[in-house]
Amino acid sequence: MEFKKPADNGPALSDKLDEAIAHVFQSDGNKSVESSVIIYLRKLPGKTPEGNNISEILKLVSDQDGVAECELRFRGCEGEGNSVWFKTKMKLLECTDVSHTIAAVFENITTKKTLENLRRNQALQAALEAAHKDSATGVYNKYFTEDIIRDKLSESDGELCLLLILDIDLLKNINDTYGHPIGDLTLKKVADVMCSCLRKGDIIGRIGGDEFMALLCGVKNEETARELVERLLSRVAETKICGFNLSVSIGCILTEAGTEDFDILYRKADKALYNVKRKNKNHYEFYTPNIDL
Repeated sequence: MEFKKPADNGPALSDKLDEAIAHVFQSDGNKSVESSVIIYLRKLPGKTPEGNNISEILKLVSDQDGVAECELRFRGCEGEGNSVWFKTKMKLLECTDVSHTIAAVFENITTKKTLENLRRNQALQAALEAAHKDSATGVYNKYFTEDIIRDKLSESDGELCLLLILDIDLLKNINDTYGHPIGDLTLKKVADVMCSCLRKGDIIGRIGGDEFMALLCGVKNEETARELVERLLSRVAETKICGFNLSVSIGCILTEAGTEDFDILYRKADKALYNVKRKNKNHYEFYTPNIDL
């Protein structure tokens, strides 16, 4: 590649490097610093202090031809808050007691670094998501479910919320009769029904072997809450496994967020669930103070 013409916007970049740059060039037909390959000659006046000798540093990182490669980031070259990345090859041309002359070729790799960072962030996000999820069902695991429900209840003062605990009826019998792979499939089917039936933004998690929990905030009233639970119960009853229909039992508590803590609400919903399972299963019940009698 020939370097013939001084870069039109080279001085703006030069200011970001330092005032000692003697020349900035870029290839013909490309006036964008963003995508250009830039070559410059840098003279460092004055004797460098011992222990920070540039010639010695370059010798340490250079290959057998005396060329050192590295990646550099310059902040603010593309505007406020942004950075430009360059891959550079540098070679020491001259070293005296009063100056060092270095030739370098810069290749803009900003797009490449941006994509690398994006992939890294996506991988990190995926790892964090996996740490919060139940591997068998894809919904949140017990610990994360409880944590975010606590947070949601504390952040939604006065908002009407529905906390429900769902238990799969006869899951032990399914495991014993058909094996654990079918039992795991049953768990996944119920989780999928919950995710498709409940609203976007509702918190859904698996909290035990056959138990799930969900928090629905912004519920209009008790009638709406009952409609949501009945729809969930009906949708599960339509789901088949090994030729027969599944069923679940659900215990519920309707509360204004901020009035009771999670542990109290959990115990009340669990009491309502126990009442359902003690009677006939395949049903739901809302907690009332009469349950404690």
